[in-house]
Amino acid sequence: RTVRLWSAADDFKEKQHRVVRVNMELDTATAVAWSPDSKFFAVAWADAGVVKVWRKGSASKKVPAALALTFDELAKPHGNNDITRLAIASSGAFVMTMSTDTTLALWSVKGALLEKLTPRTMHNYHAAVSPDSKFVGVSGFTPDVFLWAVNCSKAGVYVGVERAMDLSGHRSGVYCFSFSGDSKRVATVSKDGTWKVFDIAVRWDMNQDPKCLLTGSYKQAGDFVAQIAISPDGAMVAVASGGTLQLFSAAPAAPDSSAAEPPVATVEHAHDGEITHLAWEPESRYFFSASTDRTVKVWKRG
Repeated sequence: RTVRLWSAADDFKEKQHRVVRVNMELDTATAVAWSPDSKFFAVAWADAGVVKVWRKGSASKKVPAALALTFDELAKPHGNNDITRLAIASSGAFVMTMSTDTTLALWSVKGALLEKLTPRTMHNYHAAVSPDSKFVGVSGFTPDVFLWAVNCSKAGVYVGVERAMDLSGHRSGVYCFSFSGDSKRVATVSKDGTWKVFDIAVRWDMNQDPKCLLTGSYKQAGDFVAQIAISPDGAMVAVASGGTLQLFSAAPAAPDSSAAEPPVATVEHAHDGEITHLAWEPESRYFFSASTDRTVKVWKRG
């Protein structure tokens, strides 16, 4: 029932970290996302089924976060389903939300509904916005990742979306996917026990298909949903299943091969609970793991 913000300016090796705490007022947060200028953060509320935007506070100056905006509560594109993914485009042109059914929604930064998409996933697992704000994607029970191109005017105003490409090749549902920092690569992880890296820097508008560059296997932990995050520089891929964390090179094992090398590192019991999220910092030196054990851990790339 709380959202906590830690200062990234603190040394990660220190045991104490400055924190701002936001209470959820008898509700639960299901997703959080930062605005491009880092002055605001958006929170999806479970019971209310809405997104609320808060102005960042300061732990050092003892300034609490303040509610700034609530998205259109009457639009309800997700019905009574929980919003489980939330992202704000780096361009500031739109906000994306995803629910566990088959719904993806795009909103203006002022909270007005722009678009409702219903991909053929049967059940949504993951959704994301590319770092350059040109694509939104979703994956789910089906073995593909569906990408839409987002069109904006020269002034940066949202115009609409069009279907761009599908990332195919897995034999089962795609749990999670991640864009590289230049938005030219997408890493995917599937229930079939494999992870892949795709090249999406193609002329999709001329029917050019994305290319699978790399395929590897990860250590599956039962029926836990796997997570994946490719480093912003596109050089490394972090994969988690259950409490196990693995780090892979994004380079092939041999020239002219699409087979991945064995993991650079494997950490079993990296968390006491299931790892539910992975993320890299912009310079690709550190990555973060969040777990149901109520901890967030910071890992240094070797």
